[in-house]
Amino acid sequence: MKTKAFDCVEMKRAGAAYVQELIANMTPEEQREFWKEGHLELLKKQAELKEKHNAQEAEQPALG
Repeated sequence: MKTKAFDCVEMKRAGAAYVQELIANMTPEEQREFWKEGHLELLKKQAELKEKHNAQEAEQPALG
């Protein structure tokens, strides 16, 4: 029988439990600010990765 080296469901549940601990004592307004900050951080990281990807593509010679 094969054993799992990685369990996606367990990882998801652990992440959800961690977030629940973080926001457990926050007011609804604090929770909204928590999620807003996380969203803005994600958008920033996505933009940085897109810029890096575009720069790498520009450095590669054109084929054809």
